[in-house]
Amino acid sequence: MEIKTTILLVNKMSLSTLKSYKMKITKKILFPTDFSIVAENAFIYALSLGEQIKAEIQIVHIVPIFESGEAENIQVHPFMKTANQHLEICKLEEFKKEQERLEQLVSILHKEHIHLKFSFLKGEFLDVIADLIECQYVDMVVMGTSGANTIDEKLFGSNTMNIITNTEIPVMAIPSKAKFTSISNYCMAVMLEPEEIFTIRQIANYLSLLELPMSCVNIVSSPQMLLIAERKRQEWMQNVNYSNVTVDIIINNDVSKGLLGYARDNEIDLLGILHRNLPITKRLFSINHSKLFLKQSQTALLIYNI
Repeated sequence: MEIKTTILLVNKMSLSTLKSYKMKITKKILFPTDFSIVAENAFIYALSLGEQIKAEIQIVHIVPIFESGEAENIQVHPFMKTANQHLEICKLEEFKKEQERLEQLVSILHKEHIHLKFSFLKGEFLDVIADLIECQYVDMVVMGTSGANTIDEKLFGSNTMNIITNTEIPVMAIPSKAKFTSISNYCMAVMLEPEEIFTIRQIANYLSLLELPMSCVNIVSSPQMLLIAERKRQEWMQNVNYSNVTVDIIINNDVSKGLLGYARDNEIDLLGILHRNLPITKRLFSINHSKLFLKQSQTALLIYNI
């Protein structure tokens, strides 16, 4: 399988041209890798998801190399050019070895029917990811995140959070503690608000086509809040109107602990979380809580930006 080495440039004219000729045939999963154990574990989830939704997986490693000509008035010192060349050669060799490892893993798991595309790219991480999402019409990003202490894993974990907060497509974040079994027991964390219903209906419809149930969980802080949630649940369920959807209401004054406990006790494979544009009073997590949750969870997370 050939590795394509590419310098990805921001070109607003080409992006608008691509949009006018957009023809989307195959679903696409973007899988950034930093060659770590955390990334390899996340790749297993990407393979399972790719098989489930019949998607191509684009595996990408991004090297932070900037060259003159990529932007106006930027000159690269000769010393930096030499350093960049050395970094590129080293990282490309690592990427070739990583490709071999991942292809061996694909063979071991008998997933050879899934189409993989390997790309070795240069530039600022978030800029490259954003361009790929727009130019390649990516449906979802899958990547690992870690609470470990190594510099690489700290950076990789930070990049996961940056993608979650800066992209509009779903992001599957695989914490280092999560171990793959399957992706069949799906749960959505909800607050029983009207703003959630459109996304919930989309997910419920997809899971119903796969003949899979969809459990939802609402964490409340007190018995008084439980009574309010019970009343909200009835109307919310009527608006969702999918027979494969159920809602459990759990009392716990710590949302993170409540969700983590529910996911553990019910053997949830994938926990969905709605993120971003809801008013602050209707969000499950702040950014800091989301970071903490990613570090503590033993369950894969699928974050929807709404």
